[in-house]
Amino acid sequence: MEKVLLNRDLSAEMYFYNGRHSMAVTAANKWIIPLMHKFEMPVSVKSIDEVFAGNVRGTFLDAIIRKKVNGVLWPSEWKRYQSEAEHVLDAALLEIIEQGERMKAFETEYNGYLSEYQNKIREIEQKLERGYNVELNQKKTALYTSIAKTEASRDRQRHEHIEDEKRDFENMVEAKLTLGMARGFVILDNDRLVYDKDAVEKRFAVYADTEQEIKLLDKVKQLAALINEVYGTQFFEPATAFYHFFSINKDNGRVVVKPDLEKETLVKYAKDI
Repeated sequence: MEKVLLNRDLSAEMYFYNGRHSMAVTAANKWIIPLMHKFEMPVSVKSIDEVFAGNVRGTFLDAIIRKKVNGVLWPSEWKRYQSEAEHVLDAALLEIIEQGERMKAFETEYNGYLSEYQNKIREIEQKLERGYNVELNQKKTALYTSIAKTEASRDRQRHEHIEDEKRDFENMVEAKLTLGMARGFVILDNDRLVYDKDAVEKRFAVYADTEQEIKLLDKVKQLAALINEVYGTQFFEPATAFYHFFSINKDNGRVVVKPDLEKETLVKYAKDI
């Protein structure tokens, strides 16, 4: 007997997407996959999961040192090259931060401010070409002062941004994230870890899977078809529509045709039959 799809448990599905493993998916895209590429490590869902399963920072240090010693890694060599590997890893992290979405958004915002100042300066210079003007020169000087302050603020904020991102990486390492429940439900797409929506939907699909359930579902579908046949497009509100034709027998609780069914009701709905 083949089970029949009813619907999806959307509440459970939403809970799944917001589980702790979603943090691991985000961290994989932001940190793990870029670092794996930088150190020429094979990238797959399994290898990403293995990085999370171990000491994240230590795994990348191992990869750096193995490359340095051509794959043979003895404890003495790990200790010998650890400091150098730490510097290589930190440099790679800095490069990822500088190429990250947060930094790109920050630079775009800064360049927007700078462009506005420069446009105003060009407008003033065009006016000054027609003759010297004290007020315009003062405005021009003020604009250059604003640019200098913006650049100083940019450098400070850029440094703060980098430090925030470094802490984000360290917090990710300390959190000991894992794909957990996401195993089997994530795939690599354009070098990013994403949820396989088909797999997730299948996981949270709700089925009628017994003979009795399937028979009942069939009767419910037949009833829906009959309701549509009777009411056409005028089934505006369930309770109201029900009481046009039916009532409940107080003695046995069964549905019966209303004993006071009105002729007007029959006329109204019979024209669409």
